[in-house]
Amino acid sequence: MKIEFIFTGKTTEKWIEEGCTNYLNRIKRYAKAEVKVINASVSGFSPEVQRKKESALILEKVSGKDLIILLDEKGKQFTSEEFAKQMNKFNTSGKTKIAFIVGGAYGADLLLQKQANLILSFSKMTFTHQMIRLLLLEQVYRAFTILKNEKYHH
Repeated sequence: MKIEFIFTGKTTEKWIEEGCTNYLNRIKRYAKAEVKVINASVSGFSPEVQRKKESALILEKVSGKDLIILLDEKGKQFTSEEFAKQMNKFNTSGKTKIAFIVGGAYGADLLLQKQANLILSFSKMTFTHQMIRLLLLEQVYRAFTILKNEKYHH
Protein backbone atom coordinates (compact mmCIF):
# COMPACT_ATOMS: atom_id res chain seq x y z
CA MET A 1 0.00 0.00 0.00
CA LYS A 2 1.31 3.43 -0.92
CA ILE A 3 0.50 6.45 1.24
CA GLU A 4 0.46 10.00 -0.05
CA PHE A 5 0.13 12.98 2.20
CA ILE A 6 -1.24 15.88 0.18
CA PHE A 7 -0.78 19.25 1.85
CA THR A 8 -1.78 22.73 0.72
CA GLY A 9 0.95 25.37 0.95
CA LYS A 10 4.47 25.20 2.28
CA THR A 11 5.54 24.50 5.83
CA THR A 12 7.23 27.67 7.05
CA GLU A 13 8.23 26.54 10.55
CA LYS A 14 11.55 24.68 10.51
CA TRP A 15 10.71 22.60 13.59
CA ILE A 16 7.47 21.39 11.99
CA GLU A 17 9.29 20.52 8.75
CA GLU A 18 11.95 18.59 10.69
CA GLY A 19 9.29 16.70 12.66
CA CYS A 20 7.37 15.88 9.48
CA THR A 21 10.53 14.56 7.82
CA ASN A 22 11.31 12.48 10.91
CA TYR A 23 7.90 10.80 10.98
CA LEU A 24 7.72 10.37 7.22
CA ASN A 25 11.02 8.47 7.35
CA ARG A 26 9.67 6.31 10.17
CA ILE A 27 6.50 5.55 8.17
CA LYS A 28 8.66 4.44 5.24
CA ARG A 29 9.76 1.44 7.34
CA TYR A 30 6.21 0.10 6.93
CA ALA A 31 4.93 1.46 3.62
CA LYS A 32 5.88 3.50 0.60
CA ALA A 33 5.07 7.06 1.57
CA GLU A 34 5.57 10.54 0.21
CA VAL A 35 4.43 14.10 0.74
CA LYS A 36 3.02 16.17 -2.10
CA VAL A 37 2.60 19.89 -1.59
CA ILE A 38 0.00 21.83 -3.54
CA ASN A 39 1.24 25.37 -3.98
CA ALA A 40 -2.07 27.11 -4.41
CA SER A 41 -1.32 30.80 -4.65
CA VAL A 42 -4.89 31.94 -4.09
CA SER A 43 -4.58 34.59 -1.41
CA GLY A 44 -6.68 37.66 -2.00
CA PHE A 45 -9.71 35.62 -3.02
CA SER A 46 -12.78 35.03 -0.89
CA PRO A 47 -12.66 31.91 1.32
CA GLU A 48 -15.17 30.19 -0.99
CA VAL A 49 -13.06 30.83 -4.11
CA GLN A 50 -9.92 29.80 -2.24
CA ARG A 51 -11.54 26.49 -1.17
CA LYS A 52 -12.67 25.76 -4.74
CA LYS A 53 -9.27 26.51 -6.29
CA GLU A 54 -7.32 24.53 -3.70
CA SER A 55 -9.72 21.59 -3.89
CA ALA A 56 -9.51 21.50 -7.69
CA LEU A 57 -5.70 21.32 -7.50
CA ILE A 58 -5.91 18.57 -4.90
CA LEU A 59 -8.38 16.54 -6.98
CA GLU A 60 -5.86 16.54 -9.83
CA LYS A 61 -3.52 14.52 -7.55
CA VAL A 62 -5.98 11.71 -6.73
CA SER A 63 -8.05 9.22 -8.68
CA GLY A 64 -11.16 7.16 -8.10
CA LYS A 65 -8.86 4.22 -7.39
CA ASP A 66 -7.44 5.92 -4.31
CA LEU A 67 -8.72 5.75 -0.77
CA ILE A 68 -9.19 9.43 0.07
CA ILE A 69 -8.97 10.54 3.70
CA LEU A 70 -9.73 14.22 4.19
CA LEU A 71 -8.89 15.99 7.42
CA ASP A 72 -11.61 18.36 8.55
CA GLU A 73 -12.68 19.62 11.95
CA LYS A 74 -16.18 18.20 11.40
CA GLY A 75 -14.94 14.71 10.59
CA LYS A 76 -15.00 11.47 12.55
CA GLN A 77 -12.73 11.19 15.59
CA PHE A 78 -10.83 8.07 16.65
CA THR A 79 -8.60 7.05 19.51
CA SER A 80 -5.12 6.01 18.39
CA GLU A 81 -6.08 2.35 18.73
CA GLU A 82 -9.26 2.85 16.71
CA PHE A 83 -7.30 4.72 14.06
CA ALA A 84 -4.83 1.82 13.87
CA LYS A 85 -7.73 -0.59 13.27
CA GLN A 86 -9.02 1.77 10.58
CA MET A 87 -5.56 1.83 8.97
CA ASN A 88 -5.62 -1.98 8.94
CA LYS A 89 -8.98 -1.85 7.14
CA PHE A 90 -7.49 0.61 4.64
CA ASN A 91 -4.65 -1.83 3.96
CA THR A 92 -7.13 -4.61 3.17
CA SER A 93 -9.52 -2.42 1.15
CA GLY A 94 -8.13 -3.45 -2.21
CA LYS A 95 -7.06 0.11 -2.97
CA THR A 96 -3.44 0.63 -3.96
CA LYS A 97 -3.02 4.10 -2.47
CA ILE A 98 -4.24 6.01 0.57
CA ALA A 99 -4.29 9.77 0.07
CA PHE A 100 -4.40 11.79 3.29
CA ILE A 101 -5.40 15.34 2.44
CA VAL A 102 -4.90 18.47 4.53
CA GLY A 103 -6.45 21.47 2.84
CA GLY A 104 -5.78 25.13 3.37
CA ALA A 105 -6.85 27.50 6.10
CA TYR A 106 -10.48 27.67 4.93
CA GLY A 107 -11.01 23.93 4.57
CA ALA A 108 -12.07 21.86 1.59
CA ASP A 109 -14.72 22.50 -1.02
CA LEU A 110 -17.87 20.36 -1.01
CA LEU A 111 -16.74 18.60 -4.21
CA LEU A 112 -13.58 17.36 -2.48
CA GLN A 113 -15.56 16.39 0.61
CA LYS A 114 -17.86 14.26 -1.55
CA GLN A 115 -14.87 12.43 -3.06
CA ALA A 116 -13.51 11.49 0.36
CA ASN A 117 -13.96 7.94 1.62
CA LEU A 118 -13.47 9.21 5.17
CA ILE A 119 -13.49 12.67 6.70
CA LEU A 120 -11.22 12.59 9.73
CA SER A 121 -10.96 15.01 12.64
CA PHE A 122 -8.18 15.03 15.21
CA SER A 123 -10.02 17.23 17.67
CA LYS A 124 -12.87 19.64 18.17
CA MET A 125 -10.11 22.20 18.60
CA THR A 126 -8.64 24.00 15.60
CA PHE A 127 -4.99 23.48 14.63
CA THR A 128 -2.96 25.33 12.04
CA HIS A 129 -2.86 23.52 8.72
CA GLN A 130 0.92 23.25 9.19
CA MET A 131 0.76 21.77 12.69
CA ILE A 132 -1.84 19.16 11.74
CA ARG A 133 0.65 17.76 9.20
CA LEU A 134 3.01 16.80 12.00
CA LEU A 135 0.17 15.35 14.08
CA LEU A 136 -1.11 13.33 11.11
CA LEU A 137 2.29 11.88 10.27
CA GLU A 138 2.89 10.99 13.92
CA GLN A 139 -0.50 9.26 14.22
CA VAL A 140 0.01 7.25 11.02
CA TYR A 141 3.39 6.14 12.36
CA ARG A 142 1.79 5.34 15.74
CA ALA A 143 -0.89 3.27 13.97
CA PHE A 144 1.76 1.14 12.28
CA THR A 145 3.53 0.55 15.60
CA ILE A 146 0.23 -0.43 17.24
CA LEU A 147 -0.55 -2.86 14.42
CA LYS A 148 2.96 -4.37 14.70
CA ASN A 149 2.68 -4.49 18.52
CA GLU A 150 5.81 -2.39 18.90
CA LYS A 151 6.74 -0.39 22.00
CA TYR A 152 6.24 3.15 20.67
CA HIS A 153 2.58 3.41 21.74
CA HIS A 154 3.12 2.28 25.34
